[in-house]
Amino acid sequence: MSINGKRKDINKSDLLSIGESIRCKKASEIIQEINETVNQWKKYADSVEVNPKLRDEIGKTLLNLR
Repeated sequence: MSINGKRKDINKSDLLSIGESIRCKKASEIIQEINETVNQWKKYADSVEVNPKLRDEIGKTLLNLR
């Protein structure tokens, strides 16, 4: 999948560009909420007993947007 024409090094401004292009008035708030949830991946994975090795491998692929 590509975001704003990129497959790597995607950042918050790329997502905001998409939000603007679809006229999403709350893009920044939505991105922040999703980012906060994604940053809790380990907690969610542990709560449903995802194998720790798999949990950590998935965790390495998740972006932390600042």
